Amino acid sequence: MSEAVLLVRKALALRAKYRVSTDKVRVAPGHIGFHPANTNGEPPSAERCIALLENILGGGFDPGEADCNGVLMQSRPMDASIHDFNMKSCEGNPNLTPSVDGMVMSYGTLSHSHLNQVFKNILGKISVKTERITDSQGRLSIATLETHDPVFAKYCREGVLWEVLSHKLQEEEPDGPNIIQAAGNSTHAAAMMPHETEAIAALSRLCGPSTAVTVRVSFESAKQKMQLTLPLIVDDPDFVNMFRFVVDLGGDGAPFVPDLREFTFRFVNPQARYETIML
Repeated sequence: MSEAVLLVRKALALRAKYRVSTDKVRVAPGHIGFHPANTNGEPPSAERCIALLENILGGGFDPGEADCNGVLMQSRPMDASIHDFNMKSCEGNPNLTPSVDGMVMSYGTLSHSHLNQVFKNILGKISVKTERITDSQGRLSIATLETHDPVFAKYCREGVLWEVLSHKLQEEEPDGPNIIQAAGNSTHAAAMMPHETEAIAALSRLCGPSTAVTVRVSFESAKQKMQLTLPLIVDDPDFVNMFRFVVDLGGDGAPFVPDLREFTFRFVNPQARYETIML
């Protein structure tokens, strides 16, 4: 049985176990943010949001696809970590709307993450270079979108249909959010080329301070645990060098990893980087 099939089966089992209701619900985009446990904590990418918006405007909004396989996880009661993570991630980036009309983000995405952020960006009237749905000031406009694609505008206001999972998923299955997210990506050819910093973050949680005696055992353990959700990274021959890099930094709790991830998020365009690698 292939790794992809095992991944999808595991994800479906987790979704069935932690589903809050058999009925899907429509949730307004402002109440939703990227879940900090998703994609090993990678924040939303402004470049991916802009590219996705351009693709939708060019090909038309597909409500059937939008309402398919949307998965959210509830925040824990009295826990603002989802809201705080998104506010910090979007802070200072003019191409990302952190919150809509002061709404608190009490749900975290495990799929359709960038689509929901596109909705928020339109509602937040960010400035972009596309002219099809911008106002006279060059800002995204829901009113202009209404004339261009009324169905798209309706979804911006009301959101897509979501399958809602309990916050207990993360508490009882720490790898669950990444498994569900990775399974969703595995069914798409675009499959979001994983960023190395995502793998570094995952490795950092798995690796503590090591000695030469325990490095090999730790490497095999880390490789096995990451194989399910980041196979493209793990199968790369240079993965061992990434592992050594994380160990040299100090593993879990190393102060350099958060700084590295924040720098990469703000200054590296993952799509441009991937296209350069493929040349």
